[in-house]
Amino acid sequence: MELVIEQEALADALMLPMRCISKKSPLPICTKVSLRAAGGVLTVVGTDLVRRGESAVKDVEILSPGECCVEASTFAAVARKMPKGPVTLRVEKYALTIKAGRTKSTLPTVPFEDFPRVNELERPSEGAWSSVAVEALRDVLAARYCMSTDEARAHMAGIHLSTSAGMVIAQASDGHRGARFESDDPDAKFGAFLLPLLALHDVLAIVEAAAGRVEVSCGSGVAWWRASTSAGALTLVHQLAENHFPPLDAIIAQATRNAPRATKIDREATASAVGRCKITTMEKSEGIVLTLEGDELRLRSDSPDRGTTQDAVQVIGTTEPTTEPIGMSATYLRETLDAHVTDEVDLNTGDGLAPVMVRSPGRLSLIMPQRG
Repeated sequence: MELVIEQEALADALMLPMRCISKKSPLPICTKVSLRAAGGVLTVVGTDLVRRGESAVKDVEILSPGECCVEASTFAAVARKMPKGPVTLRVEKYALTIKAGRTKSTLPTVPFEDFPRVNELERPSEGAWSSVAVEALRDVLAARYCMSTDEARAHMAGIHLSTSAGMVIAQASDGHRGARFESDDPDAKFGAFLLPLLALHDVLAIVEAAAGRVEVSCGSGVAWWRASTSAGALTLVHQLAENHFPPLDAIIAQATRNAPRATKIDREATASAVGRCKITTMEKSEGIVLTLEGDELRLRSDSPDRGTTQDAVQVIGTTEPTTEPIGMSATYLRETLDAHVTDEVDLNTGDGLAPVMVRSPGRLSLIMPQRG
C-alpha cells in the first residue's frame, strides 16, 4: 500500500475511529485502527467491539492499493505532529512508513485480516435509512445536560430519540430532572431508540462534521449513523441500550397539572442570580430557595460555613403569584436555564412539593424540588 494524503485530512480522518477505541481493551487488536486504500478512497476504522467508527477520505492519491492495521494512539500522534502538506504512507512487509518532507516515522503493523469485522456484514439497505437535519439533531441533543452519567443505570444513561408528527424528539432524565426537546423536521422518520452515553459524543462529532443531513438507521440491537463531510464520509455503528426509558411524557403531564402557576422570567438574569446564590449554598445539596412575591422572583441560599446570599429578579408576567418557598438544586436550575436559548422562559410552579417546569419554544424541562 502506498498513498499521498494531506496532513490535516489524515489527522481529521483519525478522529472518529479513535473515539471508538478503548485504551483499556484486553484485546491488542482493539487498540489498533485498520487502513485500507482502494478505489481512490482511504478508509480508516476503529472499534471497541461495541462501537465501530469509520472515516472515508476521498482526496487521496493512491499509488498502490492495500491495507494494514497499526497501533492507533501512536499513529494518531504521529499524524498530528507531521508537517502540514502532503504526507506519504507506505506499507512494506510489516511496517508502515509515514513521511512528510524531512520527517519520517516507521511503525509496526499487523495483518489487516486480524481486525474485527464488527457489524460489517449487516449494513442496512438504502431504504432503511432516514435523513435528519443537522440543525434538528443539534437542537434536540442539547437535552443531554440532564441525562445520567451512571452507566450502571443504562435506561437513564442516554437520550431517548424518536420522531412524531414531523418532529424530532429527544428526552433525557437522571431521576432528579428531565427534559423533552423537539425540533421540526418533516422528513425525519425513524423508530424510537435509546442512544447510550457511550456513543453520544461520537454522534455529536458526526453532527458537527456533517456537510448536509445526517442519516440514521436502527434495528436488531444496533444503530447506524452516516454523514457526508467536506473530505469524504463518516459512519458509526453502535449497540443500543435496552429501551426501558422512564415514562417522561406521563411525568410531564402530571407535573403540568401540579404546577399551574406560570411566570415569565428573563433567562440570563435569573441564571446570573442563581450563580450568585450558589456561592453560599451547602456543599453537598447546593440548595437554594425560590419565592414568588408580587412582581419579583426572590432567591436565597444559606450555609453555616459559607454565609447567606439573597437576590431578586423582576418577573415579566405572572398568574396567581405564590409566596410558598420552593427548594431546589442551584446547579440543576442553572444548567436548565443554560439549556434554553431564548431571552425569556416560562417558569411553572405549584406547591413546594411539585416539580418546577421551565418552558421555551420546543424545549421543556422539569426539576424535582428538594425537601427539608
